[in-house]
Amino acid sequence: MAEPAQKKARTSRTFLFSSESVNEGHPDKICDQVSDAVLDACLKVDPKSKVACETATKDNMVMVAGEITTEAKLDYDKVVRGVVAQIGFDSFVDDLSSVDSKGLSHKSCEVLVRINKQSPDIAGGVHVNKEDLDVGAGDQGIMFGYASDETSDCMPLTHSMATRLGKTLTDVRKSGECWWLRPDGKTQVTIEYLQHPDGSVEPKKIHTVVISTQHAEPLKAVRSKECEGYKGAEMTAPSMEQMNKEIEEKVIKRTLEQIKLKNGQPAISLYGSHTHLHINPSGKFIIGGPQGDAGLTGRKIIIDTYGGWGAHGGGAFSGKDPTKVDRSAAYICRQMARSVVSSGLSARCLVQLSYAIGVAKPLSLFVETYGSEKTGLTVNDITSILKIEFDCRPGAIAQSLALREPKYQETAAYCHFGREPVTKNGIKYFEWENAKDLAKYKSMDTTQVEAALKPAQKKARTSRTFLFSSESVNEGHPDKICDQVSDAVLDACLKVDPKSKVACETATKDNMVMVAGEITTEAKLDYDKVVRGVVAQIGFDSFVDDLSSVDSKGLSHKSCEVLVRINKQSPDIAGGVHVNKEDLDVGAGDQGIMFGYASDETSDCMPLTHSMATRLGKTLTDVRKSGECWWLRPDGKTQVTIEYLQHPDGSVEPKKIHTVVISTQHAEPLKAVRSKECEGYKGAEMTAPSMEQMNKEIEEKVIKRTLEQIKLKNGQIEFDCRPGAIAQSLALREPKYQETAAYCHFGREPVTKNGIKYFEWENAKVSGACISNPGPVRSACLKQDLAKYKSMDTTQVEAALKASTYLAKWVD
Repeated sequence: MAEPAQKKARTSRTFLFSSESVNEGHPDKICDQVSDAVLDACLKVDPKSKVACETATKDNMVMVAGEITTEAKLDYDKVVRGVVAQIGFDSFVDDLSSVDSKGLSHKSCEVLVRINKQSPDIAGGVHVNKEDLDVGAGDQGIMFGYASDETSDCMPLTHSMATRLGKTLTDVRKSGECWWLRPDGKTQVTIEYLQHPDGSVEPKKIHTVVISTQHAEPLKAVRSKECEGYKGAEMTAPSMEQMNKEIEEKVIKRTLEQIKLKNGQPAISLYGSHTHLHINPSGKFIIGGPQGDAGLTGRKIIIDTYGGWGAHGGGAFSGKDPTKVDRSAAYICRQMARSVVSSGLSARCLVQLSYAIGVAKPLSLFVETYGSEKTGLTVNDITSILKIEFDCRPGAIAQSLALREPKYQETAAYCHFGREPVTKNGIKYFEWENAKDLAKYKSMDTTQVEAALKPAQKKARTSRTFLFSSESVNEGHPDKICDQVSDAVLDACLKVDPKSKVACETATKDNMVMVAGEITTEAKLDYDKVVRGVVAQIGFDSFVDDLSSVDSKGLSHKSCEVLVRINKQSPDIAGGVHVNKEDLDVGAGDQGIMFGYASDETSDCMPLTHSMATRLGKTLTDVRKSGECWWLRPDGKTQVTIEYLQHPDGSVEPKKIHTVVISTQHAEPLKAVRSKECEGYKGAEMTAPSMEQMNKEIEEKVIKRTLEQIKLKNGQIEFDCRPGAIAQSLALREPKYQETAAYCHFGREPVTKNGIKYFEWENAKVSGACISNPGPVRSACLKQDLAKYKSMDTTQVEAALKASTYLAKWVD
């Protein structure tokens, strides 16, 4: 074995990166557009409306739910049907074998409404009796913005391409050029990049384009029946082969000619015979829309932002007014990042903000330039410049970006970023894409920036300190209730039939839980029993339909309404993915991009900010269920900001905990009694403590106890990533998923209970082969036998690759 290769300075490398997008007719995007149409209808009448609107759709049903306080008098039925018609859904047949059904009809769809007003607790803490600029954040959370100089709009080319391909699919459908297209569809692009020593990236060639688009029946569908209102000459849909040719010419090539690279050339210059092209690779795609898949607002957050580049805080945009920093702060983060890149301060830029509910000023600002900062400025200098130039209080963001105008439905499909800022009818659209000119700082050095804010010393890549934040939610948070119900349904299927095909979505509002999706299984499920079991296990046992009631926990396993909208998996999908295939040759159930990450800062190789936030939430639940803090209720959120030291080798070391935020549901202080609060309690009567005492107990029993349990670090040849092989190696056909659905899927203790292997993907020892690696599979950063590669150099690794059987498992 040769000596380990000498560590070199940062050099160039090539890599493949992929991004995906979906069309406006994708079920999740239908929901985003409906939610934002509701928001627009409110803001049109009352610019200070408080809106949190979620939408769910399955088959020929659309449900809007949420909390809205507004002076507007809304006709929700009209809003919903208007959006569905605008997208192009005009037919539904309740038969999966029908070729006439587009999957939803604006004329016949059922519209359900579950809307009440904003909680008075939130209103009082956020905006009541506050000046516009002092309005607090509508929730805690972390938000990111990203920009890269690889395209003229400072967006990653992979994502810009995927997004615009989807928009062109819609344009040629609505114009009639490709009338046989239907609204649903997905796009995906893989590009070969060259990363330069300074951290900037340059697209070199388009490696793969994938388009899966809904269409009418080839050689049979006729235009007069397919296109509502069409009165022209009759036409018949072309063959699949001809459809694919037209898509390449009218969609792919046309789109690439419109995208400009930073060298001024169109993106078509990167396309050629080397490009792998997959159009409807699973075969026919006739069944689509909500008939093919259930849809929910906020399920496409990566598509809405940067396609996997940069980072994401987890909060969705659509249906939220500007006091919700999930949306407004993400917009200002994008403007900050684009301003840095457009002004030439760096080639790439990532910006993070964090907030606490009811607090106007951000808790932290983090900037990462990937080593691409220009001139004499450091990352710390750029952080200081952003503090000088931007006011990130929610009220100030709403003013500077004109966020109280009714313009959000237009943002809800084809990405919120990289769009052309325009003013129409006096309304400013995509104002966050108007970068501020920061060029005056290019000629400054650290001393001059210090004159405006604070000093920092320029060196080649050296240590630096920064603040970073992560958040988590308890098992009683509404979104986590839904995750646990969906996984409980999956477990119930797998317990009987390990080869069940399950895609289950759950939505909840007030005292209602709806399960929807596509399930093909031998199991006979009692969905009502599954739902009520999960709700009871979490601890929701009371609901009063009155926002002023202190007795309502918000949901009751005894009285909740359970709605079920389940059908079988689409035969189009089944035929293209798994029918008549061996287990290891089963295809991917959908296109998409996935990530894994590990860091050596903790013993479980998880980032400390996230590990802390997650475990704080778990401890809140533990002390509630044990009775130590019986006055706690199930819902809650946690957030942690840590000051890190980044070393020259890129590793990060947590130095101190900067901020801890806990927002937890609780019983009424000094009035609630345990016999009424805790179902089944028969012990001595107790009264809930004061808010002050509650906070003291949370610090002692939750925060300090959790921190004592977390241990810091001072205490691809090998993997087959075919879906069937993953299912085998990680024992994924076992009924164990409800336990993963709350408190993070990663960093958990791998255990075997009753013969079932839980968290098998964590079952590895740290090899030291990497320090911090955002690789394609988290296990790759953990797997024990990777240690043998530590003593190899590049030549030896390449020899091992050639000698392996990787071509049977990977696309070359």
